Amino acid sequence: MLIFRGIHIAKALQLQRDVQRRMHEQMKVCIQRNLRSQIEEQGRQLKQMLDHQLKTGNTNPASIRNN
Repeated sequence: MLIFRGIHIAKALQLQRDVQRRMHEQMKVCIQRNLRSQIEEQGRQLKQMLDHQLKTGNTNPASIRNN
């Protein structure tokens, strides 16, 4: 009976490790997706600032940030 319990405990621990590993991978994917989204948004903002600078011919970076 003691060996039977040990096997169940070992299986439960293995299942717990598997779940934790999957959760960790899902968390990494979520973080990467969030970072990619933030980088894309910053790229759009930078493009808007550069387009504005080209349109207005203004080379003063302080004036671009304030618009």
